[in-house]
Amino acid sequence: MPIDEIGIGIFGAIFRFLGWLLFEVTIEVLIKGLGYLICRPFKKVDIDGAFCIVMGLIAWVVILISVMLVTDWVSKNIEIHSCLDGGGHFNYQSSVCEYE
Repeated sequence: MPIDEIGIGIFGAIFRFLGWLLFEVTIEVLIKGLGYLICRPFKKVDIDGAFCIVMGLIAWVVILISVMLVTDWVSKNIEIHSCLDGGGHFNYQSSVCEYE
């Protein structure tokens, strides 16, 4: 039926647009842009060069690892402080809160 074909065409166009937008934002802005910002002060670089892409990917890996480590450290300290505030004793070897 023609209505089914129109609906499929509209949904296909919407998903193609969303995929293109996601790809453009991810690759162009987040990866290439960050790589260009890192490389630009040190030497004249081409924003479409492979070096900018590699530097952008390395920077995002470093950012993600840093966020994971800081999040783990903060959650551990919150657990320790809530144990101590509740009148307990935190056992650092077994990472448990002990109450007497």
